[in-house]
Amino acid sequence: MTLRDAAMLALFQEYGPMDYQKSPSVFNADYRDFGDHDYGVVAAAAGHAKDEAIIAAGIYNATSTNDKSGAFFNNPKNPSFVERGNDVYKAGKITGTAN
Repeated sequence: MTLRDAAMLALFQEYGPMDYQKSPSVFNADYRDFGDHDYGVVAAAAGHAKDEAIIAAGIYNATSTNDKSGAFFNNPKNPSFVERGNDVYKAGKITGTAN
């Protein structure tokens, strides 16, 4: 696993710092779409292609109790938001650097 991939996993894993829909005591589905969009942005910024990000998300999702009925074991709602986040970043609408 590359350092880039390890960082993505650490950020977006269940209860990780960028898992917006879960905290140790609360599940908030209102943040699902935002989290998927943000994942797409960060994946693009890390150099991942859209398909790589969606497949990686599905592989991670396959180990969970979440809906796996979509392509690559994703929740069917997730890939479109990952794609949008990736597109927004690649269009230059979101820029920045890590501190």
